[in-house]
Amino acid sequence: MMNIIDAVKNFDGQRNRCRNLYLAFGIGAVAILALMGLTGIKFAFIIIPLILIVYYVIIKPTFTQYARKWQEYCVQRFMEMFEPVTFSYRAKADEIPLLKEHLLMPEPTKGKLLARCLATGRCSGIKATALDATVPVNRGGRTTFVSGCWLGQTFESTVPETIYAVKGEMIYNGEYERWLDEQGFKSCSVSAELPEGVVIYSASGNAELSEDAFALLDRLMRDTSYTAVVKFSRDGLFMFLPHRLLIHQPPSLKEPITDKTIRQMEFPEIADAYKLALETKK
Repeated sequence: MMNIIDAVKNFDGQRNRCRNLYLAFGIGAVAILALMGLTGIKFAFIIIPLILIVYYVIIKPTFTQYARKWQEYCVQRFMEMFEPVTFSYRAKADEIPLLKEHLLMPEPTKGKLLARCLATGRCSGIKATALDATVPVNRGGRTTFVSGCWLGQTFESTVPETIYAVKGEMIYNGEYERWLDEQGFKSCSVSAELPEGVVIYSASGNAELSEDAFALLDRLMRDTSYTAVVKFSRDGLFMFLPHRLLIHQPPSLKEPITDKTIRQMEFPEIADAYKLALETKK
């Protein structure tokens, strides 16, 4: 993976090329159309198709390549741990049973669960699936949509029962906690130090995690600035991070790309979750 300096140079160079092409095309098209207005429009049936051909043959493919390179850089954060990786920008939630089985959110009764940017890989006996999901939440008499990064890691776990670790308010007005209660989960009292706002839930009221697992969970929750839920189960570790995306859209062509732009794409939670999976794997 490119270091920060190389990434800044690479993407800012591509951004400049796209911006210059766009400006040249825009100025040229306006000048030609203005000239046609002054001299008559008898050649319009030739000139306008030529302008469209230049756009679709030169301008648009350049923008598409820039966006694709940006997406590939984003997914490399996932590739650093899981290889070989398969990636598809388009995905169908109905064709990903693992997502539906471990959605970590109330099952939608209205609206459609959406998935995109699907990446899969394997490492150290752990099969990983990461994607960006939009989940319709039908609670409290209204429907809202929650988008974020979902990560599933499947393996045989040492955790004896399902445990949820929740940071912040996943759904408005405490609806997430009520949903967990409906599933038979209750909050646990743990001796481990966790960030403020993190609550552990299990059916037994106990959280049988090792000291090292709690330390790694603490690191993960501190590394994410938003709400989060992590699910420990016998068949793996699952995580949903609202407001965090695996793939970001390329920055605006107007503003230069800096090291701050690149650092905003860093995703330490994925590495944290992988380490936590290794700790709880048999």
